[in-house]
Amino acid sequence: MRNTQTTMNAKRTWLYGIFSVAIFLGQHANVKAQEAQWIWSPEHPKLQATKGDCFFRKSFQAGSVEKATITITADDSYELYLNGQKIGAGDSIRRMEQYDVTRSIIRGRNVIAVRVANAARGPAALAARVFVKPHGGNWESHSSDKTWRTSLDATASWNSPSYLDFRWKAAAEYGLLGETTPWDRQDGVKCERISENQRFRISQEFNVDEILGDEQTGSLTNIAFNEFGHIIAAQEGGPLLLIYDSDKDGVV
Repeated sequence: MRNTQTTMNAKRTWLYGIFSVAIFLGQHANVKAQEAQWIWSPEHPKLQATKGDCFFRKSFQAGSVEKATITITADDSYELYLNGQKIGAGDSIRRMEQYDVTRSIIRGRNVIAVRVANAARGPAALAARVFVKPHGGNWESHSSDKTWRTSLDATASWNSPSYLDFRWKAAAEYGLLGETTPWDRQDGVKCERISENQRFRISQEFNVDEILGDEQTGSLTNIAFNEFGHIIAAQEGGPLLLIYDSDKDGVV
């Protein structure tokens, strides 16, 4: 019984993690078309970056903000700043970290700055989802793309909002987050074969599948499981959705 319960809990934990991805996309459905791009300096051809640091900056305007998040990963490690304040750091391409930066957004001009360290010659890239929701407005995307500025060299004040980056170059785009080799999937693996993508490292007993898209669920804010293992999903503004395979045909 203990092993069975442990397995059930593991499956629920795994499903929760995967469904959280669907929730994230559902919450930002109106900016899904502006998904983050993998970017790097145009000074290096794709997959041929040299060992060392690469610096990135993105400026945007904001007013009164209800919610703002930055979700980020990099090959190989990163330091993230917003308006000169260090927000976080990470050193695993296998994990995306999400930061709630609502309180760090100011009225007027805001500046995101990221330092990425490439540990060895070869592939290197940055991907960052940046979503800002003004009070009473729709979500806006400032995610990584060719509008971000980049440089291989920077002075001590490179992460300051007052730093002048007009000499920096537009970032090179390598492809959409979630679809691009070698960071999201292996060569020869189609984008639809999520369970074989490098983004997800799982045991052989498990698969990663999209069970419902945001066009079916709408914008979701939370999920839980009932006593039968069925998913209860909270739709933004209501109602609650009960999600399960009612007729046992393999489709929820």
